[in-house]
Amino acid sequence: MPQVLTANRLSAGEVVYWSAAKGWVVRLAEADVLPDAEAETALKQAADQVRQRAVVNPYLFDVRIEN
Repeated sequence: MPQVLTANRLSAGEVVYWSAAKGWVVRLAEADVLPDAEAETALKQAADQVRQRAVVNPYLFDVRIEN
């Protein structure tokens, strides 16, 4: 099942979503929908953002695409 990577921005506490083109975005509609093969890789790469104190608690969640 496709997934989206999400986290909380450390500076403001807001929920953010990952977009390879834009970085962390606040609108779910702008997030990358990641196939299984890419999702775990993206999550591991988010650990760098945690070390840089940009975001906290990154995780993946399943999404279903309709229409």
